[in-house]
Amino acid sequence: MRTVFFLGTMKLPSVKKQDQEEFQEKEFLAFLLKKGLYEFTPIDVSRMIGVTNKTVINRCRSYRLSDFSRANEKKILREIS
Repeated sequence: MRTVFFLGTMKLPSVKKQDQEEFQEKEFLAFLLKKGLYEFTPIDVSRMIGVTNKTVINRCRSYRLSDFSRANEKKILREIS
């Protein structure tokens, strides 16, 4: 019984952390689109938003600003805001 309870409690923080990371990535994407930063260095962006450059690298690891992102900038911002 304790093992089941322990495993059940361990799932909850990981889901919350994943939701928080997804929110931060969406927020970061919105920042890049609003500023028109289609090409950037992590150190420059990290100084703009007050985080480390490693944080910037981690947040943009799962996507890139493609031609689709540029062409559909307004639609993307509406969807993630």
